[in-house]
Amino acid sequence: MLILFWLLYHIGPLVAGGICYAASNRCRGRNARFMFRYAAAGFVLLMLRVFNWPFGWLPLLNFVIQLAPAALCFFIALHFITREARSQQRGEFTERA
Repeated sequence: MLILFWLLYHIGPLVAGGICYAASNRCRGRNARFMFRYAAAGFVLLMLRVFNWPFGWLPLLNFVIQLAPAALCFFIALHFITREARSQQRGEFTERA
């Protein structure tokens, strides 16, 4: 069970990032492609929580520093997918020519 937890904690974000990046190559919409690429970057940046940081005396600051870049990438991905949904709702498709 401990091995499964280690695999999920250390390898899971890399696998999720790879799957998101592979999905971005199959998307036709420009904004959807960007969404999957930023989500892939966010998953890979979740690996920052594995490394030891020098802020051990303040655990909350350590937590924020580790997860803030990934959260920022996920918010940017959310922005792009809402742009894609709104453009498709208006009938303006962002497909490749």
